[in-house]
Amino acid sequence: MSNCGITSIEEFAFDQLRYLGELVLNYNLLTELPQLKKTMVFVTITAKGNMISKVSPNLFPIGSLIRNIDLSHNLLSDVETANSVVLKELPVLEKLDLSDNGISSLDVIQLKSAPVKQLGLEQNQLYSPLDFSKFTSLYLLNLASNSISELPIFPESLEILSLNNNQLNGSKLVFPALNLKEVYLSGNRFEALNSMAFINLANVSVITLLDNGLASYDLQLKKIANVRVDEKVALTINGINMTPHVPRVVYQRLLDLQNALTFEDSTDSA
Repeated sequence: MSNCGITSIEEFAFDQLRYLGELVLNYNLLTELPQLKKTMVFVTITAKGNMISKVSPNLFPIGSLIRNIDLSHNLLSDVETANSVVLKELPVLEKLDLSDNGISSLDVIQLKSAPVKQLGLEQNQLYSPLDFSKFTSLYLLNLASNSISELPIFPESLEILSLNNNQLNGSKLVFPALNLKEVYLSGNRFEALNSMAFINLANVSVITLLDNGLASYDLQLKKIANVRVDEKVALTINGINMTPHVPRVVYQRLLDLQNALTFEDSTDSA
């Protein structure tokens, strides 16, 4: 039912489709979604590219098996109401995409008993400070293309984070001890980047720093990581010159050698 110019749907339009698994309503003219109170096995709803400004708390039945909700490219914001997106008692909801709306505050999003693992907030109007600690199941968070100037508070569960194309101050940037494995920070136009920015991320394996305007990076890392920078940018990791970019396996050998020499030095001094 995409690209059909649909402006509204009757409230009980889907009541007879109790085993409906997926509903696709992309690129219509909808301002709200019909209630789906009787579709208990419902798994996915996609309604991107509409004119939706609010999600009713009664949209789904309590205990619904909905897993994926895509409301990107709509008109959700906190201009008219502090609770534009209210989702409750959805025990298996995993993915919520609210990208490309007008959201500037997390007060817009009210989730109760909805253990979202993937949250898309790319291309909104979010600004600091932000606190995601209540999203205790969050695994992936996309905050690209907002107006964020300082690190939000993140839950311990978070493993993949995109802060591409924001306004972060690189000289003050230091991640706290988190379980992050992938960090994307391209397009922030850093004037400088704190060498200790990632030192507390013991499990990080991918760091992307493309298109930031710096000529060089000097980073301290607890473990080997794939650090992606622009081709002509000088990169130093733990004192090892990575220019031209050293293959991962070679870097690991250099790091092992450095650690061994450090250990020998400490033994000799003892």
